[in-house]
Amino acid sequence: MKDLLSSVPFPVAVSVLVGMMAASLWISSGMLAKRHGDDVRSVWYLWFLVAILATIAASIGTRFGAIDVTGNFHGPGGALFSLALNFAFDLQTDVELYLAIVVLALGPQVGSYLASGILAGCARAPVYASQVVKLFVLSVVKSLVVASGSMAGLIVFGSCHHWIGLDARKATGMISLASTTLAAGLFMLGVYRQISDDTEVIASLMDKALPRRWAAWMSRNVGTA
Repeated sequence: MKDLLSSVPFPVAVSVLVGMMAASLWISSGMLAKRHGDDVRSVWYLWFLVAILATIAASIGTRFGAIDVTGNFHGPGGALFSLALNFAFDLQTDVELYLAIVVLALGPQVGSYLASGILAGCARAPVYASQVVKLFVLSVVKSLVVASGSMAGLIVFGSCHHWIGLDARKATGMISLASTTLAAGLFMLGVYRQISDDTEVIASLMDKALPRRWAAWMSRNVGTA
């Protein structure tokens, strides 16, 4: 497989990658366009804002010697720039932090609901659950967009200033990664919006006999005094 890929002419590989990136962005944006055009505009606004800020920061860092011709960092300014990039690219830490917030916000409520309902029959449904889930989704999407925009801005700046080691193949691979990250954010937001929009489906599922009986049993002693 590796020999097969290496035998593909570079222009052909670039054309295929551009087509795949365009298709992924088109599909993920199309999921939101009809009902949630504001989401698409907001994502693209944030992406271009971050990309431009990353380009400006790289330009300032290069002028003052914090970034050299290989894209490496030097001095206090370089350390600050490196810290900002690590913050932007550390998606795993972001997701873990957001999950911790969700667990702290909903975990005690769910535990209280189960314990008070099963043991005492006086349960109340968790509050603000939908808002917490929405905050989690939007936070993850924000992190994906920021990572993608930061990467794209640096790639454009490094390519224009001929950073040593940033050849066409590496730049193309990084651009494809940035595009995939952005498409993932749009896709995640699109899936969330479609699920939240399907209120009739959710309502019909919640109106089945078992959920009604379960809710009634969990609150069987509420209002019986």
